[in-house]
Amino acid sequence: MSTLTDTRLRWQRQMADHVECLSVSAAGQVAAGSLSGESVVLSIEDGTILATPAEHPFGVLTVSWSRDADRLAVGGQDGRIRIYDGAGGAIADREIGGWAAASAWSPDDDLLAVAAGKRVFLIECDGSVRAEWPALTSTVTSLVWATNGRRVGAGCYGGVTWYDPDEPETETRNFAWKGSVLALAAAPSGRWLASGNQDNSVHVWRLWSGDEMEMTGYPGKVTRLGFDASSRWLAVASAAGVTVWDFAGKGPQGRRPSTLDRHDGEVTALAWHPTEPLLATGGADGNVAIWSSGKRFVLEGLVGVGDGTVSSLGWAPGSQTVVAASSDGTVAAVERAP
Repeated sequence: MSTLTDTRLRWQRQMADHVECLSVSAAGQVAAGSLSGESVVLSIEDGTILATPAEHPFGVLTVSWSRDADRLAVGGQDGRIRIYDGAGGAIADREIGGWAAASAWSPDDDLLAVAAGKRVFLIECDGSVRAEWPALTSTVTSLVWATNGRRVGAGCYGGVTWYDPDEPETETRNFAWKGSVLALAAAPSGRWLASGNQDNSVHVWRLWSGDEMEMTGYPGKVTRLGFDASSRWLAVASAAGVTVWDFAGKGPQGRRPSTLDRHDGEVTALAWHPTEPLLATGGADGNVAIWSSGKRFVLEGLVGVGDGTVSSLGWAPGSQTVVAASSDGTVAAVERAP
């Protein structure tokens, strides 16, 4: 295990299989789901198990805390989405007829969007279905809410389809694109939407004019990207490292991105701190790096968290701790030096 400065490994816990998904609540609860079907809720303080949600045979694919930490959604390959309260008590168990591959709570926490195969569902807090839209052209790979909560977007082959929760009979808009969308990221300002794509590119739309731009030439498909809290920086993970695009003013056109290169091999996960100018990245080398942003990006820490590939990262709000999940079943907390 290698370290830089005083960044340190705070705790580790082992799950039975590849940890596919991770979510950290505002109250410091860590939810993790593995391909064994197991999911756990851990304490951010020491990794103690706080709750063990019901198993999802064939694997857990999505875990998602509401912003107020009052509800946790867990879904898997068994075609079920379950909702729990903050203490792990069961609230709802809903059959959705397809792999629950992605989930996302609305900004005001009253609705849960779930992707199952080619369809998108909107589920109320009690588990009742608000809306179930017709099948799209291909499997829905990612979901994103507009910052005002008035629309939810679904990415798949052919672009991004937007729906209005208050008008569940129709789709409201489509950002057409001839390619397969693998990941979506919306700027907190509500100004930009970015997609990572199968054809080694990043596509960007200006919300809601629909103006577009594209960044190409990545060495492989783009599955991890995200905007920081200020909406200025878009980080993109790839086999060549991390590129960070500057969206200040009119956006990144004509600008060269910053390149963050400290991992030995592909960068497989990234997460911005929800309030501070900090970026965590994880790689196939089993390391987590922490970067601070300002006039330039500075590497503050590098910590090994296991023998597998880092699959997911999440910051604990109001803290200096980032949690990592890995393909070898490890869940670990890395603490940044104050």
